[in-house]
Amino acid sequence: MSAARWARIGYSLVAWLFAIAAVIQIYLAGQGVFVTSSFELHRNVGYAIGILGLILLVLSFAAKMPLRVIGATALLFVLMIFQSVLVFMKTDQPNIAALHPVNGFIIVLLAVWIAWKTLAYIRAPLPPEPVEARPAPTTTPAARPTLDQQDEQEDRL
Repeated sequence: MSAARWARIGYSLVAWLFAIAAVIQIYLAGQGVFVTSSFELHRNVGYAIGILGLILLVLSFAAKMPLRVIGATALLFVLMIFQSVLVFMKTDQPNIAALHPVNGFIIVLLAVWIAWKTLAYIRAPLPPEPVEARPAPTTTPAARPTLDQQDEQEDRL
């Protein structure tokens, strides 16, 4: 199996892990609100999910995924960065920081969509490899016989 095929399998596994972890994040946020009143675990798992997003982005190139999937993965990674930025805006811009759960919902939807799409790409044919251009073999035209050689041939006839 080629390296790109293994990368596609790895991409799919990490995509599903990301999607499952994003759903667990929702539970951890609820736990922070209703049970412990601490969001430390929610925050730490969020940073780990961000690392998974970076791994996904690298694997999307290694797996030679279609441009649409690479773009969706890049968007997912950007949304993860934006998710952290929204938390830091809590004191200065609380109305903008209130988009944190909305952005999280978009992240979950996109993560599940990417994970679902990757199932089809595991067995899909890989894009063709570029073929090295080889110079065409040079053929030299047959040398014309000299006048002496022509005379010899005529004498033989």
